[in-house]
Parts: sequence; C-alpha cells; structure tokens
Amino acid sequence: MTTRGILSSILNKMSIEKIVLTGGIASGKTYVSDFVSKIGIKIIDLDIISKEITFNPDIERKIITTFGASVLTNSTLNKTKLRQLVFSDKKYLLSLESILHPQILQIMQNKIALCSDRVLVVVPLLFEKKLYKYFDKAIVLMVDPQIQIQRLTKRDGINSTLAQQMIDSQATNNDRIKITDYLPTTIIENNKSLVELDKKLLNLNL
Repeated sequence: MTTRGILSSILNKMSIEKIVLTGGIASGKTYVSDFVSKIGIKIIDLDIISKEITFNPDIERKIITTFGASVLTNSTLNKTKLRQLVFSDKKYLLSLESILHPQILQIMQNKIALCSDRVLVVVPLLFEKKLYKYFDKAIVLMVDPQIQIQRLTKRDGINSTLAQQMIDSQATNNDRIKITDYLPTTIIENNKSLVELDKKLLNLNL
C-alpha cells in the first residue's frame, strides 16, 4: 500500500463513529442492540466477549487458581457458583474483573479497528470503568431497580437476593446520568412495555 493509501486508511478509521450503549443489568441492552443491528449498524457486545473468553483454557485456569474449589463442580468451572461468589462480595468481583477486563478491552479495540462504518459497542460498565475515551457518543438505558429485579429473576431464574446483589454491584441511575459530562448522551427510560420502547427507538437519532 502506498503512503497515501495508508494515510487514507488511517483517516477513514478515525472518522468511524463509535457509539456506546450502556445501562444496568436487565435494562434492555440486548433488545436495543438487536434493533440497531437491523438498521445495518455493526454491534460489538462486551457481555458476549466476556462469556466467550471464559471458555479460553488460560482464562479458565486463572479463574480456578484465583477462586479455588468454591467455583468447581467435579473439577470443572461452575459458572453459576462463580456468579454467586463474585456478587456476594465486591473483592471477589474485582478479582474476576482483573482477569477478564484487560482481555475484553483488547478484543473490543481489535474489533473496532476492523470496522469501516458506524459501530455500536455495548458496554455494561461504561461509568464504573470510565471508558469514555473510546467513544464519540452514548446511549444510556435507565430502569427502575424494582423493575430490574422483576426482569432479572424471571430472565435468569434467580432469587431476588442475588438479583439485588447484582444490581448493587453496578452504578446507580444517578451515577449513569453523569455520563453526560463526558459524552453527548441520549437517555432512554425503559420501565414500560416493549411497544413503548420500540416507539422511543424509532425516534432514536443514529
């Protein structure tokens, strides 16, 4: 490739609009990202990346070495036990994040670099990890915590205590509003039906 071609490629990458979608657990991020994908925008979902890398043998060994028998069933990593453990105590959650997050961020950056047009990146912990520098604008989903608990217990088949622990491990809605200090932000309340959410998404300026 010529010098001009390389420069053109770099400038093209710089012009890619990087939109971040964030919100608490069970706030509707998957539903919104599916909607956005249908209008032709590339989706990168950090939750999906996180689940994929836990199947990596090296990552799995690090998790088992860190947490030991408490997350094993018949010498195999039990992800249900792991989830219960990390949401029972923040120090365990931070230990798991220290294993997963560097890998997740590297994969995210690699995937963004391959994009040639707008991309929507789903980042559940945008506020918590202060990842604003990677993005041009944000979409923030807001849900009442009680509705989150209802959705989470129904979706994952867990009890309300674990659901509350998972919610408590993340930023509050008041925290997420502060994202507007860092990025141009669209806030969407998702406390009602999918019909109501669809109406809001149809008016979303992407």
